[in-house]
Amino acid sequence: MAPATLARDSRASRWLTAAQGLLVALLMAAPLAFAGQKPGISAPQEADIRQLLQLTGVTTTVGQQMGRMAEQLSPLVERSLPPGQRRHEIAQAFTTKFRARASSEALTQLMVPIYAKYLTDEDVKSLIRFYSTPAGRRLIKVMPQMMKEAGEAGQEWGTKVATDVIEEMAKEYPELGQKP
Repeated sequence: MAPATLARDSRASRWLTAAQGLLVALLMAAPLAFAGQKPGISAPQEADIRQLLQLTGVTTTVGQQMGRMAEQLSPLVERSLPPGQRRHEIAQAFTTKFRARASSEALTQLMVPIYAKYLTDEDVKSLIRFYSTPAGRRLIKVMPQMMKEAGEAGQEWGTKVATDVIEEMAKEYPELGQKP
């Protein structure tokens, strides 16, 4: 086989391997999502869970995350394709098809049984009542910023702790203080 054909086949093989890996990950995640499904989630209970997901912005957030994932996958798919005029077109087609199948509704369908597994219908109704109050709406509004700041603070703190531990260990293990 000619070197150019081998290279093209290798790229196609890498793309196929990446696509298969993604498919395997999705297939492995699906049973986990349904593993705790209560048989016979009632229509009112499902409606309540969907209302809670909508009210708390989970549905919107999941949709946004899937959009970001599609955008991140697109250049990976494009780079893994064999060179050619339609390389970009194929990657864009993948992104479009991925977005269509990985919709927020599809993920909501996966989330309903998980919520039903851990929350009673009364829990869900209580949460709906809370998130419908001014305090609940305020929490929903500020939660993304709070989580962002908490993550940054945690990362800064973790870095400081790691630095302090390494400095302390350098006294006990002199080789840690040596430059390679």
